[in-house]
Amino acid sequence: MTVTVVHLIGSLDRGGAESVALDLCRTIPSLRVRQTFLCLSGRAGSMANSFEAAGASVVPLPMSPLATFPFRLWRVLRSIAPDALVSHVSVASGFMVLIAKIANVPRRIVRVHSSGDDRADHGARRLYRWTARAMIALFATAIYGVSRTSVSFAVGTWRGIAERRRIDVLVIPNGVDTDKFRPADGRDRGSDGVIVLYVGRASPEKNRALLIPVHDELISRRESSLWVVGPGGSDDLGAGVSDRVHLLGERDDVALLMQRADVLLLTSTREGLPGVVLEALSTDVPVVVSDIPSTRELSDRFAGISLVPVDAPASVWADAIEAHINHPSLTGALRRQLLNSAYGLHESARVWEGLWSR
Repeated sequence: MTVTVVHLIGSLDRGGAESVALDLCRTIPSLRVRQTFLCLSGRAGSMANSFEAAGASVVPLPMSPLATFPFRLWRVLRSIAPDALVSHVSVASGFMVLIAKIANVPRRIVRVHSSGDDRADHGARRLYRWTARAMIALFATAIYGVSRTSVSFAVGTWRGIAERRRIDVLVIPNGVDTDKFRPADGRDRGSDGVIVLYVGRASPEKNRALLIPVHDELISRRESSLWVVGPGGSDDLGAGVSDRVHLLGERDDVALLMQRADVLLLTSTREGLPGVVLEALSTDVPVVVSDIPSTRELSDRFAGISLVPVDAPASVWADAIEAHINHPSLTGALRRQLLNSAYGLHESARVWEGLWSR
């Protein structure tokens, strides 16, 4: 029997949640799970063709005009009659699962990818979050965060109500494709020296302006290059981008770039579960990352992750990078931690197929 799943998502532009969803589409045959992605921005996104090639359907369903959106979403859900709905739109998922309940969708899952929303914390926003979290607790049939902090953000003080309803309120981590992200047999350094890799979009919480002073400090000590991968341009990097900083933009070959890297650098002020950290470890590449709650969760489980306070001077970040370069991990040691763990793609696909089919 084929299970039908509808996902609610902003768009299918390249990002962590979108890449994970695509991996699941490619791993779970569409003959077993038929997946439809409703894109609430009204834009399908740059990865839409890849989703369709993997057997998923992509349907733009703009929230604007907002007055008619509940009816339009209800009508689509009644037409598709999914077995499960997965809402990926932060605390706004509360409104989505209410509409899904009215549309008689039996399984209404809130999937939380982040530990915040970067919105102002004024009275109206607090009331909005309180109301949305109440609806999540009252109308979702399961709440699955990628980390403990993301679960807390989704339900807040309403967690007790959700648990009294005896619904799942759990951490289910994203899985990394360990077949795709694997060490290379050898590395051709060329003229780049030590390669420091950054992967992430241009967005305030990614804190990419810190990359340049950190690399300037490192390059004052040794020959190195910084590779910056991700969509959104380079304005947020600030001034002083040298010819040793390679702005590679949005790429489809991150796995190959990872194989050439010596260290992954991640400077975010907020993350739900940074999948790129798992990809680096799977490729046997050590990680230097901001000391924030979600990365602490990963460092508790995996070796090869150095945590640095976000506000530490560039010299401290450079020290952490050099520590990995001067004392490289044993070949395969970082990767072995991920194989057959809950953080592997195949285990993640097995879990999600079971949840959708429950």
